[in-house]
Amino acid sequence: MTAFLDSRGTEPLPKVSLTRAATLAGVNRHTLRAAIEAGRVPAERVERPGLGPSGVGYLIDPRALENLPRCRYDGCARGADGGPAVALGASGGCEKHGHALEAMGKKRPPEVGEKISAAKLGKPRPDQAERMRKYPAEERTCEWCGAPLGTILGHVIRAGGGRFCPRTAHAMRWYREHEPGRYPARRGELVTCACGTTRYRSPSHVQHRHCPNCFASTPETRALKSVATRELWRVGGGAARLAVARASGDVRRIWKRRWAARAFGPSGGHPWAELPADVVAEVHRLTERGFGRGCIAQRLGISERQVRNARAP
Repeated sequence: MTAFLDSRGTEPLPKVSLTRAATLAGVNRHTLRAAIEAGRVPAERVERPGLGPSGVGYLIDPRALENLPRCRYDGCARGADGGPAVALGASGGCEKHGHALEAMGKKRPPEVGEKISAAKLGKPRPDQAERMRKYPAEERTCEWCGAPLGTILGHVIRAGGGRFCPRTAHAMRWYREHEPGRYPARRGELVTCACGTTRYRSPSHVQHRHCPNCFASTPETRALKSVATRELWRVGGGAARLAVARASGDVRRIWKRRWAARAFGPSGGHPWAELPADVVAEVHRLTERGFGRGCIAQRLGISERQVRNARAP
């Protein structure tokens, strides 16, 4: 209080200039000016030519400096009395802790973390050593399968980690068994392959009853896969359309015309002649005996295109 009295120590000081008020409060005069212009500190505005660079100055009552807001940062001791320092910014923190209060609860950009790591690399970190002693590491095993996880750092354990095998579904399986309400119920099914492997299939993949590696392991599944693949290329669906999209221009043009013709019919010309049933049966018989398309067309007196259409399912 004596800092705001006159030289005799009996009467309060009259209104002082911005620079004098900043010295009395122990803050930067630019910070005090910004707080006055923002309305956080009362002051009298004075406009006079030659007063400052813009001809505008301020007169502050020293008694208004006694109740200035203090820094809200926990542990701040930058004030003249050893307590929190004067905080005039919008963040509620002093000049040292204002940025920390503004960043509190916000996620830092990746480049900020990289700069902080580069600045701390190779330097002693007693705070980290103290934290490691406060939260010691432990040897842990997976709570689902029991596999050893090795040494898990204390801060990871404190954050709830180090319980399951990494990059696996063990955590999800454990929570579904012990905390069913944590995640929504699954709508698919558990499918057992002929090899004995059980896998979860989503509703859109329940029809696949075999493992990807076992699908073509038997004649029956090979036939199913062959029929499915031929159907994709016949109608232009799924993987067939994706493969054509990556091909050259001529290949894309041929297949797109073929699929369009099947979808909308021939665009012109003579209609296709339907082969008699006995000719179609003869085409299939010769195909089973191993004859090629050209040889069958020559023997039966038809075109190779008609042979191909007769072979199509």
